Amino acid sequence: MNRLTLEERRRVFRASQRGRWATLDHVLAPSRPLVPASPPRWLPVIVKIAMLAALVGAGVLAAQTVTWEPPASVVQALLPPL
Repeated sequence: MNRLTLEERRRVFRASQRGRWATLDHVLAPSRPLVPASPPRWLPVIVKIAMLAALVGAGVLAAQTVTWEPPASVVQALLPPL
């Protein structure tokens, strides 16, 4: 009497499956990112290159302004300049 046809059973089964998948999608969906966002990998490399370039540039400028001439002889090195 209360028997469902094959098509009705399939329709009920598919509807219940859609409900199950919707529940699983809701339960399994991450509510927030699991790993915090990290800066790009190339950022530290660029910072290091910029720091090295700044140090080399400062060294070149200092070398141009501060010159040291070695003494020509030991006597010149030991005697005070006049």
